[in-house]
Amino acid sequence: MSPAAQYAGGVPASPASQYNGLIGGATNLTPETAKTTNVGIVFTPTFLPGFSATLDYTDIKITDLIQSFGASTIQANCLLTADAASVWCQKIHRSPLGDLWTSSQAYVVDPLLNEGKLENKGIDLGMAYRLDMGNWGKFRSRLDAGYLLKLLYSPASVGGIPGKPYDCAGQFGITCSAATPPAPKYRHRLALDWDTPLTGFSAGATWRFFGIVHNSITNPSSPDYKPSFGIPADNTIRRSVTSTCASRTTSTRSRCGWGRTTCSTRIRQSSIP
Repeated sequence: MSPAAQYAGGVPASPASQYNGLIGGATNLTPETAKTTNVGIVFTPTFLPGFSATLDYTDIKITDLIQSFGASTIQANCLLTADAASVWCQKIHRSPLGDLWTSSQAYVVDPLLNEGKLENKGIDLGMAYRLDMGNWGKFRSRLDAGYLLKLLYSPASVGGIPGKPYDCAGQFGITCSAATPPAPKYRHRLALDWDTPLTGFSAGATWRFFGIVHNSITNPSSPDYKPSFGIPADNTIRRSVTSTCASRTTSTRSRCGWGRTTCSTRIRQSSIP
């Protein structure tokens, strides 16, 4: 039966959206190979004591990735070849009903293998500043930020289907490498701390930000394109006030949130023996 004919009469869908697969390791796997290029500069100006900054450029190229194709890719390429004898279609074993879940004899063969390559290119910025404010105490700040220039996944050409490179920067989903988590293009962490002149009393705030990531199947250039959803940008702001006293230990915390932005306030007291 041809791949198209298997779908012509309608294939029953799994109520749980779960399907059988034959997965696992392989004895013929070889190590991944990576080539890394790092260039960085450090800036500590004499005209601004207490300040330092670093700027780093990184380019990592990995070949012979150890991963699996994924059942969606296998089925899509099987339909694309329209040949039941193709390498892709031979990985699909259907039940008499044409599905992949009603029988243990119905499954997709998808073991680990060396497949494709991945290039990760980005810029990282770090800045720190410490200021002695005399009678007002000391102020400390630090910013760590990163911008992902490229996360290019290039699948291997298999069974007559050429591998089409796809940039996973700011993306997540089955189109990208199975080992690639959601990858926002921009993220940062900003920490501000004030050591007050009062012994044992300090205050601070931390802001973590992760840029928006889109489901790769919502991108028309993706081979798995279909309308879906993305993950919005995320803001987390934490404020803390800490005091050390000689009597008792108490702790309180409160949280608030709006949309994908959250904040928390913590007041902590700790005793000294």
